[in-house]
Amino acid sequence: MKKLLLMAVLFIAGWMNAKAMSTVEVVATVKPAIVSIQMFDKNNQPLMFGTGFFCGPYENWIVTNSHVVHGGSYITIHDLEGTRYKFSKIILDDPKADLAILQTETAGKKHLDINENLPLEGQNILVIGNPEGWTGTVSTGIVSSIRSNGLIQFTAPISPGSSGSPLVNENGEVLGVVAMSSSRPSQQNLNFAIAASRINLERDYLPGAKPLEKVPADPVQLPSTQIDTSYPRLTVSPSAATQFDKSSNNAIQEVDDAWAALSSQQREQLQPEQLAWEQYRYSLPTAHDRDETCRSRAKYLRSLVKH
Repeated sequence: MKKLLLMAVLFIAGWMNAKAMSTVEVVATVKPAIVSIQMFDKNNQPLMFGTGFFCGPYENWIVTNSHVVHGGSYITIHDLEGTRYKFSKIILDDPKADLAILQTETAGKKHLDINENLPLEGQNILVIGNPEGWTGTVSTGIVSSIRSNGLIQFTAPISPGSSGSPLVNENGEVLGVVAMSSSRPSQQNLNFAIAASRINLERDYLPGAKPLEKVPADPVQLPSTQIDTSYPRLTVSPSAATQFDKSSNNAIQEVDDAWAALSSQQREQLQPEQLAWEQYRYSLPTAHDRDETCRSRAKYLRSLVKH
């Protein structure tokens, strides 16, 4: 039985390698579908910067993370060539799953295909996103593990701004949506993506979505003088984050203690949310804001402890 299983795995791996494109080909295939997303509040202040990607069955649907767009007053969307897409509406905003689907008024130049099959551990993967505002950054790695909570753990480097990037295989198919990484210096290479099977693009979320064949393929091109790729970033540098950790040990310890008091089952269920919160904490502009969110998070976690 073990021998048959090994042969099956080797066959699948060989079949996948036979179809695989080179990394250069994958990048050329995927990049035209990538967009940068900037969310602003009602006072025109930037709240969040992230990544998204056009994904069928509708050519004007963009997949990203909920935490990239949730709670904002308006959104700007540009592809990597600077083309601006007018935001139409949010089709889906699911903070629990950390997934969002946006609709634009015009079609993207390229849309990616979903592969709902979970990848194999050790499988080569690639991420294209906008870490720290560096648009179109390519990073490669492997699948580290498939977690029971539906997350794909991988080694390709990511940073704030990578949220919403596609995790793709060697055929350029989307395996997952990059969601979070652990930002603590002691936790290396802990990067996670939401499995593509959770995206569920076939669901009729809201009426009025434009079918692929009816969407005009003429995105509005802004004059080059109006295209600003130097987006404001709300992240802090690693050195600043380290200083914050040193100066706010009490606030962080409150969160750690509350987290430790949860059951192992609760920690497993809350792990994606907790890692996303850590990334959000580092994005806050002032030490006071970061301390306050620590205390608020600790209070919330303590409320979940079963007595």
